[in-house]
Amino acid sequence: MQVIYDMALYTSNAAHLDPHAHEALRTACLSPKLLGTSPLLGTFAATYGFAVSFTRPGIDALLQQYPFFAPFCAMILQTAQTKPVLPWMRRFSFRPNAFYLNVLAIPPGAHVGAHIDATLGAHCKNPGVIPKAVSVYYVQVPSKPAGGALVLHPHEKKKIMLTPTEGHYVVFRGDLPHEVTPYHGKDLRVSLVCEQYQLDAPSLRAMRPMHVQSKGQFAAVLREHMRQHALGVVS
Repeated sequence: MQVIYDMALYTSNAAHLDPHAHEALRTACLSPKLLGTSPLLGTFAATYGFAVSFTRPGIDALLQQYPFFAPFCAMILQTAQTKPVLPWMRRFSFRPNAFYLNVLAIPPGAHVGAHIDATLGAHCKNPGVIPKAVSVYYVQVPSKPAGGALVLHPHEKKKIMLTPTEGHYVVFRGDLPHEVTPYHGKDLRVSLVCEQYQLDAPSLRAMRPMHVQSKGQFAAVLREHMRQHALGVVS
């Protein structure tokens, strides 16, 4: 755990999720009914995924429609691992009230360029809003190193590289630029990413309790990717 002054840059621990719950989560995240080309733009163009924005009142609706998210939501709402990445005085009042949850599936040869997560701005009509913390749970990662590291950039001359481990839960400061290095595994690298916000009242009122973004075309996308790989089009 890297610390600057009284505030950690990140925390990382095994999540100790029940194996059956983990497998159910993995299967659901790879479902062709939901997973498609990423709803995120720019540096996420080569990835797959789907996303849900929600508020605390929308959690029940989220879990009713997608019960497999329950273990991950429990980790998010249990703030013990999140508070160390917050300034000391904000830890006592930290209670995130809005979330952007993204299933991020990275295929072989792809990466995610450096960025700061601020995805909820368009949903709450507050473009400048930044999450207080970002949580990542690794759903599917090769047992042997294959790239796809999470790299945090606290400042221009420093970077912290975190090797993903399946079943581990990472939380880092919401204002940190970060990226994912090129991934070279055979299967998809899959993680659940959740941006945690404390919105002001006007921004919170502008949000829907729950909103799903899914192109649901993953089966066709994967077939095309495999076809191009077989033809030598995809490196």
